[in-house]
Formats: sequence, C-alpha cells, structure tokens
Amino acid sequence: MKKYSPLLTLLTFILFFGCSSKSQAIVDDDSVSADSDMLFTDIDLNDDGDADTDTDTDTTDELGGDSDSDESIDETPDDDFVPPNCEVVNGIYTLVGEDENGKYSGQAEINDTHFVRIITYDSYSFEEKKAALALEGTLSVTTDSFSLDFSLEKIGFVTKYEEFIRDTTDVTPLHYTGTLQMDSCGIYSGSFSAGADKTMTETWTRSAESKETPLWENLRI
Repeated sequence: MKKYSPLLTLLTFILFFGCSSKSQAIVDDDSVSADSDMLFTDIDLNDDGDADTDTDTDTTDELGGDSDSDESIDETPDDDFVPPNCEVVNGIYTLVGEDENGKYSGQAEINDTHFVRIITYDSYSFEEKKAALALEGTLSVTTDSFSLDFSLEKIGFVTKYEEFIRDTTDVTPLHYTGTLQMDSCGIYSGSFSAGADKTMTETWTRSAESKETPLWENLRI
C-alpha cells in the first residue's frame, strides 16, 4: 500500500478546487439566440444562503413601441359625440308601431307638454299610395315615462268618395290615452287606445334635438 505525503495531498486539493472555480459558464455573444421571448434572471445569494431572484422584463413590443397602457390609449373625447341625457324628454324621436290597420313607422316631436306625431303605414294604402297620419296632442312627463292624450275625428272634411259615403250619425272624436314607459335611456315603449279595437302600440327612440321649424304643424285650424 502506497503512502502519500501531506504536502502531496495538499497540492492535489488545491489543484482540484482551482479547476472547479473556473467552470462557470462563459457566454459567447455569437452563441446567444435572438429569441425575443428569452427571459434573463439574475440570482443573488443573501447572507443566509437563500436565493434572491430579481426578474427584469422588457415590455417593448416588436415594433419598438412602449407597451405602457397609459400612453397607448387616447382618452380624448370625440368633439362630435354628445352623451345622452336621460332626464331630457324634449326633442325628436323615431318611432315604429302597429294598430288595427297594420305596421307603420315615423317620427314624433315633444316640446314640453305638447307633441306632434307623423307616421306612414307599411302596407295600408289608398289608391295605391301608402296611407299616412299626422296628429298632435298633449302629454305629461314623469321621471321614467310620459302619458299622451289626443283625439282623432271620425269623419274629417271628406264625407264622400266615389261610391263610398261616410256615416255621419256619430261624429264623436276618438279619444286616445296611454303611457310610454322608459325601457332605457332615450327609449320609450307602450300603447294608447280609444277602446278595445282602437289601440296603438309603439316604441319611441330619441334621435335629435328639436329644430327651429316644427316637425309638423296643423295648418287647417
């Protein structure tokens, strides 16, 4: 059995650990892949021997822009955009509805306690022309609805057409009342009637402010 001197043992120990201390990784710039998803982590040791990991992440996107959301979102409001005011009832409305003569569409305008309404029927016609109706009335407004009140004459100024003659024994106007309830901001729906077989069911959607010229004016008065 061979015996080794203490000096030889010490030299072997020094050479072993001297070579081990040079075994850390040396990164060659040419060997690093240009992978944009690569994440580099620096690990430091605290005095207590625990690993302290600090991760630095580059948030710059592939186009070179900063991904900071505070700078990328333009919160400047559109100058043409007017947010709806649910408390405002006055204005012009588009409407769709149906009554005993069929479906129709049109417009209405509210001005405080007065309103006008003009409609054109989808298929109800006279002499191959679509029938239309214009009327006016009063209304009262609450926080989430408005009630309408108007009357329609049964006869009007035309009592005869070709072979057709109107019955003039009962000329009492048809008196309509009803309520349109707010469905959402600027949208109202409901019905008004003058009896079981005289009912109008409609939806009104506020579409514009009132103009200087009224939507419709009764010039026959």
